[in-house]
Amino acid sequence: LGARVLGQWLARWLALFPKGQPLARDYSDNDFYWIREVGKEAPLAFLQAVLPSIVESIKRDQRALLSKEIPFSIFRRALIDDEGEPREYLGVAHAALKTVAVDKPDEVEALLEQVPVDTIPGLYLHLEAIAANGEGLHHRLTHLLENPNLMKAGKDGVAWQSFAEAAASCMSHLEPADRMKVEAVLSGNQPELEL
Repeated sequence: LGARVLGQWLARWLALFPKGQPLARDYSDNDFYWIREVGKEAPLAFLQAVLPSIVESIKRDQRALLSKEIPFSIFRRALIDDEGEPREYLGVAHAALKTVAVDKPDEVEALLEQVPVDTIPGLYLHLEAIAANGEGLHHRLTHLLENPNLMKAGKDGVAWQSFAEAAASCMSHLEPADRMKVEAVLSGNQPELEL
C-alpha cells in the first residue's frame, strides 16, 4: 500500500508540473528512510508503483538536454552521487530490480519494457537487472550490443563496468555466436585511449 501511495503521489506531482523534476532534489537520510524501507520490503510493488514516474523523469531530463534547456543531466546528477553510486529513487529502484530479477525475471522483463535504453540512466537499469540474473535475462543483453552508450552507463571512472558485469553474468547462457559478439564489444573497448 505504501508503494501505491508513493507512486500516486509522484504521478500527481508530474501531472501538476509538466516540466518539473520531482526526483531532482537532495533528500536527507531522514526524508528517504521510509522510501528505502518500502523498496526493500516490497521491491516488486515499489517498482510497479514508482518506475513509471522514474521513466517520465528520465524522459523529461533527456528532452531538456536535447533542447539545450539544461547544460547537464539534472536527473543523473540528482540520482547518482559523486562516486557514481545510485542514490535516492534510482538507487532504490536499482536495488529492487536486482532483488526481483533473481526470483522473478519475467516480472522484471515486463517492467524493463517501460524503461528507455536511449538514455544512460535507463540503460544502467537494464544492465544492472541483467547482471543480477544472467540465466533468466541473457537474451536482453544481445539487443543492447549496438547501443552507443553501452560503455558509458556505469559509475564514473569505470563506466564500462555495468556492461562487463552483465556480460559476465550472461556468457555461459549465450549461444556461441552471441558470445563472440559480446567478446568483440568488450575487446573493442579501450577507455585508456579516451583519456
